[in-house]
Amino acid sequence: MYSYFNGYSDGGREGVMEAIRYPGDFDGILAGAPAMLFQFQNSLHHGWLAMSNIDGPMPELPAMMRGPPPGPEGRPGHGPPQDGPPGRSPLGHVHPGGGHTAIVTAYKLPLLHATVLRACDAQDGPVDGLLSEPRLCNFDPSELLCSEEFAEEGQDHQCLTEVQVNTIRMFYNGPVDPVTGRHLTVGQPQFGSELAWEGVFVPRGQNQPVLNAHIALAALRYLIFEPNPPETYSLNDLRFTVATIEQLHPRHRLLDATNPDLAAFKAAGGKLILRHGWSDEHISPRTTIAYHEALEKVMGGAEQVAEFERLYLFPGVQHCGRGEGMTAFGLVSPLLEWVEQGSAPHAILTSTEQDLPPWIQVAPVVTRSRPVFPYPSLAKYTGYGDANDPANFVEGAPLYNEKTADWAGQRFFDPYVPLM
Repeated sequence: MYSYFNGYSDGGREGVMEAIRYPGDFDGILAGAPAMLFQFQNSLHHGWLAMSNIDGPMPELPAMMRGPPPGPEGRPGHGPPQDGPPGRSPLGHVHPGGGHTAIVTAYKLPLLHATVLRACDAQDGPVDGLLSEPRLCNFDPSELLCSEEFAEEGQDHQCLTEVQVNTIRMFYNGPVDPVTGRHLTVGQPQFGSELAWEGVFVPRGQNQPVLNAHIALAALRYLIFEPNPPETYSLNDLRFTVATIEQLHPRHRLLDATNPDLAAFKAAGGKLILRHGWSDEHISPRTTIAYHEALEKVMGGAEQVAEFERLYLFPGVQHCGRGEGMTAFGLVSPLLEWVEQGSAPHAILTSTEQDLPPWIQVAPVVTRSRPVFPYPSLAKYTGYGDANDPANFVEGAPLYNEKTADWAGQRFFDPYVPLM
């Protein structure tokens, strides 16, 4: 008899934690978009995105948003309800003076997303409305900067104000220590993920709270620090500095699932499949890539790791499987075949039927299908035939070969003894 684990988001973290702590529990583990770097994810990552998109101090959240977070799946669509009078959130919270409002609202996201795709879509092959390798993209939101005649307060045009441009740069770049210049997170939202930001850290209305603020505040008050801060702690107290990283370390061994020493899991015959969508709005896929790289560093290289682990990255797929990408795919059967028959997974067929953006010159509704190969390989279009037919794709060499850049929390991916 065989045993398997399949989890996504925090469930993905739990799956990797099983491989680390209890290597004999499961023969096969499927961990999707794992929230494995819990300490950073729920403090500096969510906190940065929430604080970057407000034009003043963060007001106190409504009471119903101050408790422990329900998890990113616990919201209808994206974010809270959208109806409410000016200066008042739909949850009944009045921002001081009706102010301290969001800088970027969801109205601008389709414009931003379309411009990103125009700039970067062709870098990875066919122009298909998806970024298969977002790390190649060097888009600068200043391309959408309003001209002076459209920059007046209150004007609403298909462009961005200077403040909005700078805010969007902050989304993509992430927090940096003001003294050392070192990045404080391993990865931020990727180019191509813009449509997923609505309700998470970009509200529909200027006076609405966002989910990231809720997640970060609850985690910072009740989970992240040792000891917990006072009940009066707010996101305005969060400092984006290397010193804060030191405060994350005491509970790292308890809450994170980033130990790359899976020797016991491998010895027990365990198999691990990691998956992540490139357009994940909650957990940066670069976190999962960093863990995969740490596995290779600690476990003897790519060939040794390939004996028990695979990483698949899905273009255009958001958190929990929605998005513009090909979201229909199966990884459970390949995992079973790997465990029970010794047949390691390779190409995974993905498909979807979806309305494509208007700038993609195809029929308005089309069934798309394409293989996804184990990281770092990419599906390469042969140049012949229908680009929506998987038969016209082969396994291609990586287009991006840089390892994860040095960042201030790199040691959180070093081997450690978990705190049980």
